[in-house]
Amino acid sequence: MAEYTKLPLTTIIDPDNINLAEYLSEEELTALGAKLRQAFDLDVASRSKWEENVDDWMKLAVQYKEDKSFPWPNAANIKYPLLTTAAMQFSARAYPSLIVNKQPVKGRIIGPENTQLNAISQKVAVHMSYQLLEEMDGWEDDMDKLFMILPIVGMAFKKPYFDSTRNMNVSELVLPKDLVVNYWARKLNGYTRKHHVIEMLPNDIYTRKALGQFLDIELADPKTDEFLRQPGMGNVADIILPSEDDETTPYRVVECHCHWDLDGDGYLEPYIVTFDTASSTVLRIVPRFREESIRWSNTETNQKRIVSIKPDEYFTKYGFIPNPDGSFYDLGFGLLLGPINETINTSINQLLDQGTMYTTNGGFLGKGVRIKAGEYRFAPNEWKVLNATTDDLRKSIFQLPVREPSQVLFQMLGSLIEGGEKVASIAEIFVGKMPGQNTPATTTMETVKQGMAVFTAIYKRIYRSLDDELKKLFALNQLYLDDKIDYPVDLSVEDYRQLKLTVIPTADPDVATDSEKLIKARAQLEFIQLGTVNPQVVTKRVLEAMRVENIEEVMTMPPPQPSPEQQQMQHEMKMEEVEAQRKQQESQAKAQLMQLQGQLKVMEAKVDTQAAQQQALIEAQSEQARMHFEALAARAEQQRLAEEHQREMDREREAHHQQMMHDEQMHREELRQTRVEGEVKVEVAKKIGAAKIEMAKKMPKKKESK
Repeated sequence: MAEYTKLPLTTIIDPDNINLAEYLSEEELTALGAKLRQAFDLDVASRSKWEENVDDWMKLAVQYKEDKSFPWPNAANIKYPLLTTAAMQFSARAYPSLIVNKQPVKGRIIGPENTQLNAISQKVAVHMSYQLLEEMDGWEDDMDKLFMILPIVGMAFKKPYFDSTRNMNVSELVLPKDLVVNYWARKLNGYTRKHHVIEMLPNDIYTRKALGQFLDIELADPKTDEFLRQPGMGNVADIILPSEDDETTPYRVVECHCHWDLDGDGYLEPYIVTFDTASSTVLRIVPRFREESIRWSNTETNQKRIVSIKPDEYFTKYGFIPNPDGSFYDLGFGLLLGPINETINTSINQLLDQGTMYTTNGGFLGKGVRIKAGEYRFAPNEWKVLNATTDDLRKSIFQLPVREPSQVLFQMLGSLIEGGEKVASIAEIFVGKMPGQNTPATTTMETVKQGMAVFTAIYKRIYRSLDDELKKLFALNQLYLDDKIDYPVDLSVEDYRQLKLTVIPTADPDVATDSEKLIKARAQLEFIQLGTVNPQVVTKRVLEAMRVENIEEVMTMPPPQPSPEQQQMQHEMKMEEVEAQRKQQESQAKAQLMQLQGQLKVMEAKVDTQAAQQQALIEAQSEQARMHFEALAARAEQQRLAEEHQREMDREREAHHQQMMHDEQMHREELRQTRVEGEVKVEVAKKIGAAKIEMAKKMPKKKESK
């Protein structure tokens, strides 16, 4: 673009401006999008052959079987898992070696150590380990996937960044196909142009528009194209892609990490420009640098000018084997073992096809043989009848001269497999088959060292990459963490901003696998018999290599042993001390003996006196006890008699009471009888009086005399 809107640097680095695309016109954005899409297509074309190779490698790794029609339909189609086994073995060794005890991060102090920085470094390590394994959903899964992709393709990427949509620091896996860099780029960091292809669902686009991160413009419906296909599946006909009107079809956007002179000062600043691949529409522009990353210089006119800008690098490359041609694209087992694996597959299938021809047989039939049309197949102990003599049949049948499977081809197959396993370091000692018990430890260590030469070099490259990823995340924590971190440790963002503090992986860069650790630890056991090593220390190292938990509970840790000179001095001092103690104890024993003899005589006299007194006392106590017992017996007898008398009096009182009650009852009965008799007499007298009155009334009255 010859002419475009120039923004001042203060506007560009203003943290409140989350999308610089809002300052540009529609024409400027259209021209920028077309330019970036052209650059993207150019970089994709530069690595087109590499992408085709990746497809082939992935097909070998997943043992994909295409339809086969040569030498005949449905011929042998075996896929030998050489590349698959190599990738699985590498992943099985690398993953547990780098992710140690759920603590992949440890703090490191730069310069002299002190107690305060040691405590801070430990808290930072605990927090970042928790951050990776717990807060970042999928970080451990991404690392597991990375260790499977890396040996096949030769490289993979991690992207630590601050995700403003989730308001947290993350570190995500970026597949090789999703980071497009020109094939002839010599390095990743510092390269002018990188393209990160991201698939976003419609809701993801909506969220970024709502947050102001994307321009609020309409995008065409997402389209499916060849780029949506995963490596290894790009040319497979039976892979069904989603339709264009499917709501689950993602948009394909590209984050272009590029350089552009947006302020018009002549220096190209680093930016991230996000555009939609279907329409080349620019959605977002953000600076890829901060104010403190700018290096200034004063000119003769005393005006500040930008000398250089250190860009923020987002991607960490995990490389397998460096490419000898100097390319950014490293080598993997896909390139190293792919041709051998293809040859092995061909050899196996040829042997199987030749064996099929040899066992099934075939040939020509003459016209003179009169047989029914069709094939003749024989079951064991089966006979068929033909309208021909044996001699005619023998003359009319010609069997093809098919030889049995070639022994030379079989031997070559074994050599190919052995050679491929050597390249992949798939030796018996690394797949669980250890040497015999009688094999010296030094021999075993040398065998491991030679067999692990290739793997150890790769492991150290991975260690450096993990170290770079952790340092990027550490820097992000310095910028974006909250002021106070309560869990899992009491930590503040100021602890991260210590100038002399950084982080490194917990893994040991010099020991690649647990097997190597264990073999080296066991080799030290041979020196225990010589008395030149501390058995406790050696035992602890062996247990640590075996990943035994709570070692302190398993073994008793003795105090640190002094040096031989200190032991000799301590021994001499102890002998002198023992001799002095012996002499002192001897003199004390003599004095004590004399004292004891005198005390013994006094005690003997006292014992005699005390014995007589004791005897008299015993006799007096016996007499006193006898009298006491007799008094008790007398009192008991008196008590018994009193109780018996009391019982007798109680019986008499009870009998007297019963008699009184009986007398009273009789008296009341007599009174009642007397009262009844009086009543009867009164009643009889009343009746007699009434009768007399009645009789008097009935008798004639006498005449009175004159």
